[in-house]
Amino acid sequence: MSPLRTLANSTGIFRLPCGLELWMPANFEVDPLLAMGGPNLEIFKFSIYLFVPIAALIHFGDPEWYKSTVIPYRDKLFPSLGRPDQHIPKEQSAIREELARFKAERLARRAQKEIEGVNKSGQ
Repeated sequence: MSPLRTLANSTGIFRLPCGLELWMPANFEVDPLLAMGGPNLEIFKFSIYLFVPIAALIHFGDPEWYKSTVIPYRDKLFPSLGRPDQHIPKEQSAIREELARFKAERLARRAQKEIEGVNKSGQ
């Protein structure tokens, strides 16, 4: 039986030593699996809470990681400053031609990958 249950009367209402009254269902029992893990678990959780952000700051704040990972991806996503004037089609026919060109390039890349896959599996 839980220590709280021993303080409660038959109606389920019990008084804390500070004078606060609380209601608890009559069938209230603390599940031992849901009880706190103890001080070792709390120390472990605190160390994880402290270690993970510091490790992330050290890893992602490293200038070498930034140069090797972020800058190439940035150059892949955004055009370089050297070519600011790009031809952007404004007419429907020009847009369709560009879409057809993109589709042809994508199909060519897919075919090239399939050929490379066949060559690798055949060797």
